[in-house]
Amino acid sequence: MTERYTPQVPKKHTTERDKVIIRRYFPKRDFKLLIGLVRDFFNRQRELSGKKQTYSRKRAIQTLKKDFVPSSKNIILIAKDAGKIIGFMRAQNSDGAWFLKEIIVIKKNRNLGIGRKLVENMLNMLKRKKVPAVYMQIVPTNIEALTFFTDLGINRINTIELESRLDKTKLPTHGKIKLKGFSLRY
Repeated sequence: MTERYTPQVPKKHTTERDKVIIRRYFPKRDFKLLIGLVRDFFNRQRELSGKKQTYSRKRAIQTLKKDFVPSSKNIILIAKDAGKIIGFMRAQNSDGAWFLKEIIVIKKNRNLGIGRKLVENMLNMLKRKKVPAVYMQIVPTNIEALTFFTDLGINRINTIELESRLDKTKLPTHGKIKLKGFSLRY
């Protein structure tokens, strides 16, 4: 599946080079191009979770070899611009339930509708497979992701995650949830 998509930019600035292609991932062709994005994704998750250790290139390669193997139970879509991967998304079937596992668009290409197009393509593929529902887990401090997915009409079913920091590390907080007389920071 290959789809051409022009990002939401004023027409006078749109050229052939600006055309973004969204298609399924081909390991042999795209493997090396995806290593940096996989590192960026997992480093961001670690940062939001308060972990100081970075996700190494070696670990990204191991993850790609293990988790990014296309199959009927593991679908990977990529967004390419001028031969360079600028985003990806992965969905995986785990014990009969489909989960959106990772999605990232490089920073300079965000807010152009590329992430939205990746999600729409993935959801359409899963609908054609007769998948009744899709699930995901988001780090509670990732307000950007929470906003992105709720803006797409994806419902929150659980947003509370509790942790007791034994090493006294303070995590970033972005607000409060009020629940019957007490509040939780998230």
